[in-house]
Amino acid sequence: MCAMGSDTRQIALAVLNRFDARNGPLDAHLARAFEKNPGMPRRQRAQTTSMVYGVVRWRKRIDWVIASMSATPFSKIAPRICNILRLGVFQILFLTGVPHGAAVNTSVNLAKKAGPAWVAGYVNGLLRNVARRGESIAFPDPSQDPVRSLAVTLSYPEWLVERWVARMGWETARQVCEAGNRIPTLTVRANTLAVTRADLGRALGREAEKVIPTVYGPEGLRIFGPACTIPEMEAFRQGWFQVQDEAAQLVSHLLAPCPGDRVLEACAGRGGKTGHLGALMDNRGAIVALDRDPAKLGALQEEMARLCVRIVRTVVGDLTDGLPHGMEGTCDRVLVDAPCSGLGVLRRHPDGKWTKSEASILKCRDTQIRILESAAAAVKRGGILVYAVCSKEPEENEQVVERFLRTYPVFSLAPAERGFPDTAGCLVSPQGFLQTSPHRDDMDGFFAARLRRGA
Repeated sequence: MCAMGSDTRQIALAVLNRFDARNGPLDAHLARAFEKNPGMPRRQRAQTTSMVYGVVRWRKRIDWVIASMSATPFSKIAPRICNILRLGVFQILFLTGVPHGAAVNTSVNLAKKAGPAWVAGYVNGLLRNVARRGESIAFPDPSQDPVRSLAVTLSYPEWLVERWVARMGWETARQVCEAGNRIPTLTVRANTLAVTRADLGRALGREAEKVIPTVYGPEGLRIFGPACTIPEMEAFRQGWFQVQDEAAQLVSHLLAPCPGDRVLEACAGRGGKTGHLGALMDNRGAIVALDRDPAKLGALQEEMARLCVRIVRTVVGDLTDGLPHGMEGTCDRVLVDAPCSGLGVLRRHPDGKWTKSEASILKCRDTQIRILESAAAAVKRGGILVYAVCSKEPEENEQVVERFLRTYPVFSLAPAERGFPDTAGCLVSPQGFLQTSPHRDDMDGFFAARLRRGA
């Protein structure tokens, strides 16, 4: 990483402080920071994002280092000073392109603005110790405490590591944790209403170091070393692609809508899957995009206009309160992309490590069941219902489907249709569940079940 200005670190610190104080999504705090600094160069924005996400991703490991070096108990360190230390430790231990002296000095300057003079001295002493002895710090011994060892060294909450070790075994849990810390490759999906994957690949190849096709999704491309931001790409402005992980692309193929179908997309959000459904339907039929957030639906409409998807109608509604009147039994296909814990996409949203809990998983499960039951009422006889979440936790996966099938025996598990990519068949379990994993498949962790309503 090239040299960073003091403004980069100051903005990164402000974002981390707001994240701790308000506990909202990290990307939203970053977006607001950039809105307040509209003239910030693209490189500086990228550096700020990298710093913020890096500190949050490695927070538990960083905190262990701070606690090991601090004469003051970690719990007694003021939050704003703690974030200054986190930024400094992250630069020293994780950013090879930043000189240790620069990381220390800029952190000291931040400390001078944040507290009395002695605070700057404390920050200076601690970070210089990290620079000298950071690589020799002892971490928990896996033979003595395997869960704590994984949690600290790979920076995950102990409750989550304990769950994964109990379910998967220590070695697989380690692989899952490591994969969740890797920054994912930029993946896009060709808008086949406008372009083939091959032609899109050639166009993007002029604006990136390398572009390769995805293994499982037939419309996907992975982009390495883009020369500009996504909105600046000519192919994006022409509506030739959407940014979408390969796992999310496979969910739409599992639904397998046909031209002329009437489709309900529940919890449609900003339209990541809506554009894919429209392309699979060749712009023929009707898609009802339903979400409780009008702002997201506004963004969805803009996105569909960019992609020239003309068959979408938006409806504001909350399926936890039931299906909107008049939609019962009207849809050939229904996609429930349910709100979830997001524990399958921690590589993209590392803040989820620290904002989720076992209680939040159960709360998500209860919401998912209500939404699924409401959406099911829209399915015609013989129609298809797909339930999907970006989580690998059983409470949000198999347990939701099993409970739904017990309550609604008119539905049954259905295999993927012939249109589902042959290359992705290995990702479908014997029970018929689509299950993807970052550590195994190098894509987001998704779960999806395909259900058919009886005639």
